[in-house]
Amino acid sequence: MSYKATMEFGLHLHEFNNVDLFQQGLYYLRMSLHHIDSKGRKIFAQPYNLVQCEENPQIAVKQDKKSKGFVRQFGDGQIEDETFSFCTQKFPIRFCEETVPLNLMCFWRSEVDAYPQYQNNQFILTCELMCADFSMMGQCQNNQENAFKQVSLFECQVNNSSFGIHEYIPIQFSGHHYCQAEATFHTVLLDFKFRLSDYQLELMSNNPNNKTQENAIGNSLLIQPSSFLEFLNKITYRFKQEYVQQFFEYYVIGLRKSYQNLKKVLVQVLDAFPELKRVSATLQEPILELPYPELPSQNKIFSQPKGITPILSQNKGFQQAQNNQYPQSQNGINVLSYQSISQSGVSTQLSSQHQRQPIYQQQQPQFQQIQQNNNAITQALGISSSNHINQSRSIQQQPSLDKEIPQIAKFYNLNDFKQMDLFSKFVLSDMNIVSGNIFQLWNKLIELLRIDGDRSINYLKKPYILTMKEKWGEGVSRDQFPHDITQPKEKKTGKQNEITSNILRQKLELMIEHNSEPLNLVDLNLIPQTDLRPFLLEEIYINPYKKINPQQIDNKKSHVIVLCHGFQGNYFDMRLVKNNLYLMYPDALFLSSKSNEEFTNGNIADMGKRLSIEVTQYIKEWCPGDTLGRLSFIGHSLGGVIIRAALPHLSEYSDKMFLYMSLSSPHLGYMYNSSKLIEAGIWFLKTTRKSECLTQLHMSDAEQLADCYLYKLTNLPGLNWFRNIALLSSYQDQYVPFESARIQKCDEASNENQKGRIYNSMVDNLLGQLRTDRIHRIDVNFKIKDNKTIKKTIDNMIGRSAHIQFLESDALAKTLVYCFDHLFQ
Repeated sequence: MSYKATMEFGLHLHEFNNVDLFQQGLYYLRMSLHHIDSKGRKIFAQPYNLVQCEENPQIAVKQDKKSKGFVRQFGDGQIEDETFSFCTQKFPIRFCEETVPLNLMCFWRSEVDAYPQYQNNQFILTCELMCADFSMMGQCQNNQENAFKQVSLFECQVNNSSFGIHEYIPIQFSGHHYCQAEATFHTVLLDFKFRLSDYQLELMSNNPNNKTQENAIGNSLLIQPSSFLEFLNKITYRFKQEYVQQFFEYYVIGLRKSYQNLKKVLVQVLDAFPELKRVSATLQEPILELPYPELPSQNKIFSQPKGITPILSQNKGFQQAQNNQYPQSQNGINVLSYQSISQSGVSTQLSSQHQRQPIYQQQQPQFQQIQQNNNAITQALGISSSNHINQSRSIQQQPSLDKEIPQIAKFYNLNDFKQMDLFSKFVLSDMNIVSGNIFQLWNKLIELLRIDGDRSINYLKKPYILTMKEKWGEGVSRDQFPHDITQPKEKKTGKQNEITSNILRQKLELMIEHNSEPLNLVDLNLIPQTDLRPFLLEEIYINPYKKINPQQIDNKKSHVIVLCHGFQGNYFDMRLVKNNLYLMYPDALFLSSKSNEEFTNGNIADMGKRLSIEVTQYIKEWCPGDTLGRLSFIGHSLGGVIIRAALPHLSEYSDKMFLYMSLSSPHLGYMYNSSKLIEAGIWFLKTTRKSECLTQLHMSDAEQLADCYLYKLTNLPGLNWFRNIALLSSYQDQYVPFESARIQKCDEASNENQKGRIYNSMVDNLLGQLRTDRIHRIDVNFKIKDNKTIKKTIDNMIGRSAHIQFLESDALAKTLVYCFDHLFQ
């Protein structure tokens, strides 16, 4: 005996975006869904339907993304019965930033134990990225299944599936296969079913060996509930009033809430896009309100409708229960659960005799026949069905279940066998009615996704972005104040920020441990644990003496974002930052600079000149005419200084300059460097490798400090053109002085000596003529492993670990993209 909740799951795959795959080849996605039952077994949901969506020519869909060209696909999607999974069509990938339309819907059905609870079941959605390499062959003929291997894995934990989930989900693969499939995920609670165990079904059959089996099994199974009425009697402790009410609210009202949640989503989407109704007869049909459960009037409590035979008092199992002959556990409840096991040892859940037809195979006449049967039952019980509402009571006059839940004791005498029988039939009837209506709404949702999944993706993506902003924002502290932009707000800012970050991290750990509600869809590889997340403390310095009138931005024109690596780096260093920006702003154009990869030991002025030529050529090729709208720069370490050296050569684009962001860049050189190891390292590189750029950063390239290149660079135009300026630093980064990365005066720089005056003059030169009235200074606190517990490395010894984390922390890149989007748009 078992009481099951039937869950329906749908995944709509819109398109596959290759951001930065290392390997050319033939790819496809394989998806499965499972949960762990009370016995620790992995139970796979049963895949039952696969729908290939087609573009509807009657709907004009605005294409915001640039066309990536035609992508040839091989075969169709399919269901793999052996692995309980779906597979998409196969498609070749040859280039970065390549988009493949999938337009595929797949559906699973699963039964979970509904008693004692069904709302806390967690499912795991698994998506494997499968690849067959054809780069060595130069052609894509390798379409044999055994040639494919899993190269990356996506896992998502599904919570609160019984409440109804309708959300955008980016299926993102990381590592050497940075790509993403855009999808929406949908769940609905369909029904509750009382199941007999396999043993009970066998005993009730006409098998002549029943007596032998009965003797072998004994009486323990015979006294298990063999009907829904007996099941109710057992779990409500012989129909005790409070437990009957709890059952009614948890299951009957819970199923009705499933309908209301699904209806709410459909109404919102159809209200947002009313044109969808014109192309689908299914969507044109009105969505009706569920009738309030019309229970018998109180004056009928002790009357018995004709035609109903009380079976409870005549049932042997019920009599045994009344005599307290059920074997009970410590809490008085002992319900056995049975699952059928496949030959592979994995539970498949749904036996053929209990499966419903897939939704697309259900015919309307069959559904009407089910409704007629339900109506006959409800009429015999004196209850109105959803299709036969009492005409004297309109839907608008019915009370809301959210505000008024019926008290069962007012309508049924739970001490009377006949009334118990009536109540059990009422529960079954009402659930059948509601379940039928949920099936109809689920069909509407499938039809909506089939004819225009693109709108649904865009509609559901907006709340997802807001959720991610809130989630990543847990590690961000923002303070805005009017202040001299050249001076720190308080002394020893870096040390104070480090203390503040540790306090915030501890508070967040406590909040998540005690109060945090999990998201409905949790990417298990997305957000790291709190003790591993970087914390960002943003200080927005606003010049109180400067007022500006921001100019309007033409978002229809191209936004070019240039990324520049640092000392002894290459274009690949900025990969994480670029990939995350691309996923958020797919219409932007990205240039990862390569012009200085072999020259980072050279002169900074020469590197700036090469970068300016590279940028100019890129703009002419990709933004012909007047199509350039915005030009932004992001540089790491030395790259931030190289960008400033390139700006005077890009004066023709001065009115297009939008964002300047530096990631721990030594804007003021190493005049005040607290690390003796770094000083020694710079001296070693200057003398052994003849590194001219390090000589310039150390401001030893001229006899007089005022004649050094870095000082002269502060007098050149460029930084003052930008609308947004963000300077990222880390107090843990001893590779670059803290104040130098923030372009801020420090306590050591005194106007009483020449060195201090030159240093302060550089700050004034850089920030004195800005177009903007504010600067965003963002201090990043990384969680770096303690040297006492790991083997010391050179980076840890010289304090360079935090400097590298600006490039290697995917969490930092995502936090910048989601929580600092005001800087990019």
